[in-house]
Amino acid sequence: MLLTAKKERPMIYHQVPDNMVGSELYPLNVLKDTHAEVYREAIKKYENRKEVLEHLIPPLNCIWNDVLFLTGVHPSTLRKAFEKVNFRLRKLPFYEIDPELLENGETTVYLYAGKSKWDEEFVAFDPEDIQKYNAIGDETIQYYREQYAVKKSHLAYIIRLPISCIKGQLISLIVI
Repeated sequence: MLLTAKKERPMIYHQVPDNMVGSELYPLNVLKDTHAEVYREAIKKYENRKEVLEHLIPPLNCIWNDVLFLTGVHPSTLRKAFEKVNFRLRKLPFYEIDPELLENGETTVYLYAGKSKWDEEFVAFDPEDIQKYNAIGDETIQYYREQYAVKKSHLAYIIRLPISCIKGQLISLIVI
């Protein structure tokens, strides 16, 4: 059974950071220079997986720290998935972003499909394809159950979803 959002026009989402400063979202490498305190807090979620920070994102010719990660899964769908495994996620605000506003050359989709080669996990970004990435399947729900059983944070769950990676910052965001 797939959990999907019912919405006429698919959007993409980014959680509003707890320590959000201003009205623009910045990748970690930009935060380091513009908002050092916010960066020091944000980098903590990578404490046990620092190697990820240097992963190359081939379609964008940059590294993990240079992009923002967005999901096509509506926050209410994500919340329902967590509830299915008895993980109570506090109500968090999200930015809702029109995928038509993202530049194709600066955006790619990371599928997290379990392929053996990292660079095979990316597909071209097309705003018309967002609806392909707005569901959470049974396999992912099972993964959530396993992670919850060993008390992993909710960050461990989100990595199992297809995500859009955009190089650079986002401005003029709407909180939902």
